Amino acid sequence: MISTFLHLLLLGYGTVHFRGLIAEMPVVSGTLWLMATIVLIFRTVPDLVDRLEHSSLPSFLKVQEIWQWSLVAWILLLHATADPVAMMLPNLLEKAPQFLPMLISTLLYLLLARPVMSHVYRLFRPILDDEQTEAEFFRAR
Repeated sequence: MISTFLHLLLLGYGTVHFRGLIAEMPVVSGTLWLMATIVLIFRTVPDLVDRLEHSSLPSFLKVQEIWQWSLVAWILLLHATADPVAMMLPNLLEKAPQFLPMLISTLLYLLLARPVMSHVYRLFRPILDDEQTEAEFFRAR
């Protein structure tokens, strides 16, 4: 059961401990990260899902697990290379050195998880109940 939440534990721990670890050019790194994220979500993931639709159906749990660990690694890369909290809120960071980075990570996780899993939902549509909506599918999981 705890393995379901291991990626979130890594996100919480890694956000604070990797913060600014390799931040040489934080603004450039943050900008590149944002552009790559947009390309991945709106270009690469839909193309990947289209290719997977025509192959054998993967396990939902496996797809979800790969996506969650990849998302955590992607957010930790942002914190290690750009340290977004130090760039945006340097004065508040002194007052809440662990809370703010973890808050940003959690918000990014929630913001990025939904659009990708919406694309992945198409893969599993044929095996789901016809009356189950996308929102009900995600709420159940």
